[in-house]
Amino acid sequence: MKLNRSQKLIIGASLVFLSLISSVVAATVTINTNNRVEFGQGLYQVAACDSFISVSAESNGTNMTEVIIDGFDITNCPDTYIRLKFYGSGSAPLNLYSDSGVAVSRILLYANGNSGLYEGLDFLNARGLVPSPYTTCSEFLLTYCKSDGSLSLDYFNGRYRLIFETPMASVGLIESFTVETTRERPVEVIACNTVLLVSTVADSGMLKEVILDGLDIRNCPGKYTRVRFFQGASATPLALYREGGIDVNRILVRATTNSNPDLLTGLDIVNGLGLIPNSYSDCSTGLRPYCRTDGYISVDYYQGRYSFVFDTPLATMVTADSYTVTTSDGLPSS
Repeated sequence: MKLNRSQKLIIGASLVFLSLISSVVAATVTINTNNRVEFGQGLYQVAACDSFISVSAESNGTNMTEVIIDGFDITNCPDTYIRLKFYGSGSAPLNLYSDSGVAVSRILLYANGNSGLYEGLDFLNARGLVPSPYTTCSEFLLTYCKSDGSLSLDYFNGRYRLIFETPMASVGLIESFTVETTRERPVEVIACNTVLLVSTVADSGMLKEVILDGLDIRNCPGKYTRVRFFQGASATPLALYREGGIDVNRILVRATTNSNPDLLTGLDIVNGLGLIPNSYSDCSTGLRPYCRTDGYISVDYYQGRYSFVFDTPLATMVTADSYTVTTSDGLPSS
């Protein structure tokens, strides 16, 4: 997986603007102020690609089956990615549909520069790829429609519909959504059966912080997640931080339990010796209200993202040009 250093999302949306870590600006639109959503009756105005669009949805009475975008002129934003995520009362995005057994918690679209309003918009599957080729949609009335078997994109008279073959988001849980646009392709991987976004933060040229956005540890109780960085074609992972004289070349964490409601304490750090600390120190500050550390690496959880900050970073942003994310049932050997 190639690393995108700039990793900035420029989000256009009305109402509330919320600044997050790593220069990411998000816009949250609240749609469930009365603890229920009546799909098809309300349209929510959002600015995206220098024009206002409206976002609505349909359901089968239980789950959200499709998301509808009206008035979206993709000619205003060629070579641009658009991402939608939906939220309940928690900070992690809701899973929207299943793609070959992988729970997908976002809709990711790409305006590919084609002037045709149907041909010019693609969607990316759970693996972050544009399906090639697309399959034909099952409903014959969907004249301008393409599908990968899990998600369909239909266009007619200025309206885009994203239709889920296996919808997962309960309409009773949905309270808000975000719309994000960026010229940089979001870098995603699959971990613990969810789509995960990985980004980094530099400090004086050093790789100081790694951010995992969307990791839902409730999907992988007891599993280990490992992140390692590499330079070029080298098979040797880069040392990321120093721990008591040991150069540690990975981030390694373990999800503790499927029922733990606390998404911070439900994730344990595995130190350089392969051990989980018996106790953590509090590293919470005004900007990091939910943070704990073993004295060498700290983990902060906020708004669906885990941030790992190194006390003594060793890798530079110049050398760290690729990374891997793996999950396993047992402790990795390295």
